[in-house]
This record gives sequence, C-alpha cells and structure tokens, in this order.
Amino acid sequence: MAKYRTKDSFISKDPVKLSHSRANLKRGTRPGTLQKVLTKPKQLEQASIIEFATDPLFLGLSFKKRPAQEVVLRSIYGMPLNDDQLKIYQKITKNKKEFEAGIEKVEAFLSYELVVNSLKLAGDLPFKSEFQYFAGIDASGLAGRDKFSLAIAHEQGNDIYVDLVKSWDLKDSSPIMSDIKELAKMYNFVGVSIDRYARGWVQNSLEKIGLEVSIRPSLAEIYVNVKGLMIGDRLFLPDNKGIKKSFLNTQAFYGRNNALSIAHPRDSEGHADEIDAISTAVFEVTREQKEPEFVVEGSSAGRRLSSYAPEDAPLSPDW
Repeated sequence: MAKYRTKDSFISKDPVKLSHSRANLKRGTRPGTLQKVLTKPKQLEQASIIEFATDPLFLGLSFKKRPAQEVVLRSIYGMPLNDDQLKIYQKITKNKKEFEAGIEKVEAFLSYELVVNSLKLAGDLPFKSEFQYFAGIDASGLAGRDKFSLAIAHEQGNDIYVDLVKSWDLKDSSPIMSDIKELAKMYNFVGVSIDRYARGWVQNSLEKIGLEVSIRPSLAEIYVNVKGLMIGDRLFLPDNKGIKKSFLNTQAFYGRNNALSIAHPRDSEGHADEIDAISTAVFEVTREQKEPEFVVEGSSAGRRLSSYAPEDAPLSPDW
C-alpha cells in the first residue's frame, strides 16, 4: 500500500530554507537575497518618488522613452528640473511667463549689508525657561547633496534670535529623529513647521516622536518676513560662513505680474537647506506674535487653530 506524506512533512526544519520559502525567494546561494527583503521597507521609506519608480527593487520603470512622465512626477512632488526637463514642463503646461528667459527679472534678494548686520551671534544659545521656542525644518530626501536641517528660534523683546541650527548629512532617518527628539526636550518645543513637500515619511516620523506638525507658507512669504526683520535690525543670526553665503546667494525671481519666487543656486554643499530651516523657524515666531491666544479648559493655550494652507502653484523655483 502506497504511503502518502503529510503536508507538514514538506516544510523544511532548516531556518534559512524556511525564511527563504516564507519570503518567496528563489533557491540558491546568492548572498544578500534575504537581506534585501529585510531592508526593503527602510529603503522604501527613504526613497524619492523618482527612486521608487526607477529602482529595480520597487517598480523598476524607465523614463528614457517617456521623459514627460518624469517631469510630471517631479513637478507634483516639488523636485528640481534640469534645463531639458524645464523645456518639457513649459511645453506640456504652456507656462512660460515665469521661466522664459527675458521675461522674468532675477536679482539678489538680500543685500550684503542686511545679511552681515544680522550675523550677531557667536554660537548656539542655551535654553532659558522664560522664552518660548519654535522649530523649523527643511527636509531632504536623504539623498544627493541636500541635508536635513533644523533651526530653533525665540522672541526676546522686539527681536528674534536663532538659537541653534543643525544639519544632518545622513541616509538613515533614525539618528536624525533621535536628535530632534532630544532637542525638543532640551528647548521645550512641542511643534515643528515643515514645507508641503515634507508630508509623508517626514511628517509621520516627527509625529511618532511626539511633535505637532504644521505646514509653512511659500518660500516667498517666509523670506519676505526675514527681509523685513533684517531691515528693522530685529534678527539675530549665528555668525556662520555657510549661513552668510546662502543668504547672499538667495535669488528673487519676478514674473510678468511681479509675483515673487525665491530660488537658491546649487553648489557642492547643497542649496541653502539651513537658511530655509531658519526662515521657517523665524516665521513661526512672527506668526505666533500675530495670532491671538484662545482658552482651552481654563488655561491659556496660545496654540494655532490651523496651519497655513500650502502654496497652490504646481511648480515654482523654490528648489
């Protein structure tokens, strides 16, 4: 009489073979196969939309024959466009007034005197319990030359001080969030402002460490605010060569309708991540000054009812 094996008898007792079968991997001795499966969620969390689309570990698509699709994705997610991609964007949107050479006006947004006169602090400022602190973040995609930057600021009298500016040139978000959590405890802030492109893993990661997240307005609005404070001699910035260079390199683009857009030229160090974070934190301080407090359960909360709506333009030179 023939004997039949039970279903369980086909399951290997070897832990490596069992993990391969459960991960739906091919048999073989190729090293790193299982490790790719284990690290894939982390890579997905940190990937940009273009990396997600083109990486063989994910969708594995190619935009070589479909460059317009890449341009659309980049414009939706606020990623930079090179000259060829900008031409495609102009063609498919028929939007030339803001980008076409000879139509727009480009000039330095901040004068040398304004920037230098604001660089008044010798280094980081320690926490003082009598002040309320605000934080702003410029989030990189943890890829390329961009850095993940945080700035902390407070109001003192009629002036605004930038207490600390910190950047991370890392590919792993875990130590960044750990440092931000520690700084939040040190400076006693419970919220942080980010740009609209940082929604997603950045916002989720910040909320996981207990921070409330708000969305800042456009770069034009927060830089106009910084310029006004500089003109009024009310802004105190760290005397830092990188910060000085980035503010001096900030460019103003004026379209036909005189609409202002802000841009930063790229260099070997990225493109002004720290001053975007500074401008965001400073705007949070001034925004708090303008908004009245409301009472919650008999105590003065001083919190905002809602965040600013993100800018509506599908694409601007805010990269």
